[in-house]
Amino acid sequence: MKHNLLILLIIILVFPYSRAQTPSAEELVTIHSVANSTGMNSISGASAGALVFNLADKNLYIYDGTTWQLVGGNGPEIGRTKHSFQATDHGGWYLLNGRSLTSLSTSAASAANSIGITGNLPNATDRVLKHPKSGESPGDIGGEASTTLTQANLPNVNFSGSTSNDGNHNHDFSGYFSWESIRHSADAYRNILLSGGSNNTNTTGNHTHTVNVSSGGSDQPFEQYQPYLVANTFIYLGV
Repeated sequence: MKHNLLILLIIILVFPYSRAQTPSAEELVTIHSVANSTGMNSISGASAGALVFNLADKNLYIYDGTTWQLVGGNGPEIGRTKHSFQATDHGGWYLLNGRSLTSLSTSAASAANSIGITGNLPNATDRVLKHPKSGESPGDIGGEASTTLTQANLPNVNFSGSTSNDGNHNHDFSGYFSWESIRHSADAYRNILLSGGSNNTNTTGNHTHTVNVSSGGSDQPFEQYQPYLVANTFIYLGV
């Protein structure tokens, strides 16, 4: 049925050229147009085989009795993603910005549910795509755009050091020790310090010093991005 309609459409489009190489504007076949997929899906009572031109994605669509199908192909499969410089939904492609599925058309929300998306569309803002590892599923999120190193992130290196233990020294003082009698000769002799002369303290003075060294850091986070080009991420949920 679809192929017959396409052949008929080609005949209609080509027929004017059998009479003139350059047809006038009045001789051209005009297909009804809609502004976007929302307008196309809002058409009620369309008959199977009806044609409409979507101005948003510049494509021709045919109604199969249930949904609008892209003429000339079945379109991308539900769930395919792409990057684009376009900023809004277009031609069945929906911006992955974390919005609620209730904000989408019924058919788009149903298509999202069919591939395991519930509640909200994934939010691709400031994220890159990767293949899931064991335990991950499409739509899961992870990673950080920036990080701050902790001590646990540093190499396992022991820093040590000590000051010299050369601390032997003495203190000079004036005076000397001598046996002298105190008060009168009956007293016992006492070892007393008299003025004059000199002597030294003990030379034992070895010791160590504990040294604390500041890292000088300020806990500033750093970005983990490679050089990048910014584009929007879309998912195909049908028109």
